[in-house]
Amino acid sequence: LTMATNDKYDRQLRLWGASGQRALSSTTVALFGASAAGTETLKNLVLPGVGGIHVVDDAGRESVPSAAESGGAFSDFFVFKDEKKSGGDGEDTRSRAEVACANLLELNPDVKGRHTTAPSLSDPSLDRSALLDGILKESGGSEKLLVVASDLPPPALLPLSRACHAKSIPLVVVRSYGLIGTVRVQVKRHVVIESKPDSSVPDLRLADPKSGLFPQLKALADGYSANLEDLDSKEHGHVPYVIVLIK
Repeated sequence: LTMATNDKYDRQLRLWGASGQRALSSTTVALFGASAAGTETLKNLVLPGVGGIHVVDDAGRESVPSAAESGGAFSDFFVFKDEKKSGGDGEDTRSRAEVACANLLELNPDVKGRHTTAPSLSDPSLDRSALLDGILKESGGSEKLLVVASDLPPPALLPLSRACHAKSIPLVVVRSYGLIGTVRVQVKRHVVIESKPDSSVPDLRLADPKSGLFPQLKALADGYSANLEDLDSKEHGHVPYVIVLIK
């Protein structure tokens, strides 16, 4: 990690360290379903510096809303019409996947993004395995890919779940209902053992005086009589406690 990266991600580096940040920055997250819950999930991964995102959405989903629709209240903060992107007829012809991907990438220039618009995520004939293979090729392997399924109906979710399980790709299923929601995780056995000691603590134990004492302390201890009982009470009162322990 460069100094600029350390400064940018200082707070999270304190949480999961440089190795955790490297793992995050080499991971691609594929979102199936550009709903509000899905784009908010990606937002919370784009900001800390995930390596890349791939937004897959249904071509049959409702069109991108404008500010004038729904009383000006967006159901999805990252999916809205951009007048600058509109064609000659004033319509933004981009897909929801393209719009969501473009707006999410504005949050962090370090993150790469792609988008795919499928005919129908619920279509049984949709080759989800081939779609995942293409995303896997971009991400560099199943160990660097996480799939998030957002608000998908069972006909779309179950085939995707089977395809992810067959390829050992972790799947996170999110669904929101107003102010409440559910999160389900599908992943094969995954064991992580990684201790993160803050720093190496010097061994200051006195159990082995021959090898455990540093030279200055040994010289100080040798300067006192071997038998402290020979000292009077005044002299004994000035003996450092560590010398009493050593003797």
